[in-house]
Amino acid sequence: MSTFARSDSGAPSLVTLLEAHKIAPKRSLGQAFLSDQGMIDAIVKDLLSFSTDCFIEIGTGPGLLTYDLAQHASAVVSIEIDKRFLPLHNDLFSDLKMPPLILYEDARDVDEKRISDLLYRDNIESANYTMPPYVLFGNLPYYLTTELIMSSLTHFPQMHRAFFMIQQDVTDRLTASPRSKRYGPLAIASQLFGHWKIRRTVSRQSFYPVPRVTSKLVELIPHDDFEARQLAGNPAFHTFLVALFQSRRKTICNALSAALKTTEREAHLNRALSLFLEHNNLSSSVRAESLNPSHLAELFQLLQP
Repeated sequence: MSTFARSDSGAPSLVTLLEAHKIAPKRSLGQAFLSDQGMIDAIVKDLLSFSTDCFIEIGTGPGLLTYDLAQHASAVVSIEIDKRFLPLHNDLFSDLKMPPLILYEDARDVDEKRISDLLYRDNIESANYTMPPYVLFGNLPYYLTTELIMSSLTHFPQMHRAFFMIQQDVTDRLTASPRSKRYGPLAIASQLFGHWKIRRTVSRQSFYPVPRVTSKLVELIPHDDFEARQLAGNPAFHTFLVALFQSRRKTICNALSAALKTTEREAHLNRALSLFLEHNNLSSSVRAESLNPSHLAELFQLLQP
């Protein structure tokens, strides 16, 4: 790194880097940056444990983890909405043989096709070309955690793995089971896409500025069923779940009526619901919150015109 010497602890180095470029974390963006070099090293080791050297990062921040990852990988694309970091990144990555590609955009608007076109444009003309396996990583701001995970299911259906740094209470919503208070659209869509594994507990002191709560590093391991993953990332399915769970305590029949708010397709709705209940041997009094992700995926598909 050209003008920045990293200390063993990591935290002073981060603060020094931010101060040198006159950057203060923005509360409005929920910025809390990893500063513990030991934790950064451990996460990079986790990411590099798979047979791929292509990585996509949501939220570059100052770029310390991005820097370490780019030292070992042939392709790193990192998405950062805060353009204040551009001069800092130019400085930080200047001595890397394979510097990361930084997109200064909203991560919710970037998908794997866009990244594939940028990285592998010379190969795109081949009819048999597919993007190589990649690992997705993000240190997610709390206020956007749900949106970023849901948009990741939509935009990155071919991910080999995903790792997200999230606040501890979000973990309960990701892994929630039917009939529990935390069970909702986030759990349903993400569990239809894959299954969750908690990899690390990360202390508050590993971040700068220090947040109020402990964080977890979670891993999303995609299911083999690609069609299920595509459905899990379908924005229309997400909208359906949100509407349905606004009446989570109602019977599924009443919840659907409230969610769809129309009588134009009432006959189709009744036929689809009857078929669904009969196929799954369920009572008409069953509630939306009692249905597992596969049930809700089936119901959504039956309701399509």
